[in-house]
Amino acid sequence: MAEYDDLKRLLKSMGLNEYQTQAYLSLLMHGDLTAEEISENGKIPLPRVYDTLKDLCHNMGIVLISH
Repeated sequence: MAEYDDLKRLLKSMGLNEYQTQAYLSLLMHGDLTAEEISENGKIPLPRVYDTLKDLCHNMGIVLISH
């Protein structure tokens, strides 16, 4: 759990907000996920998942969105 917390702090120090951090860590830990699964795993309200993923994809280029 300490490694998870360290990674979370590192991502936040790189400028990711809480939802971006939680979504990214969920994807790292579980691989390909649906928005609903990211919401559940990352404890992110589903409507916010879509905006968060757009930020991670289009603005930061660190995730890919497939339809």
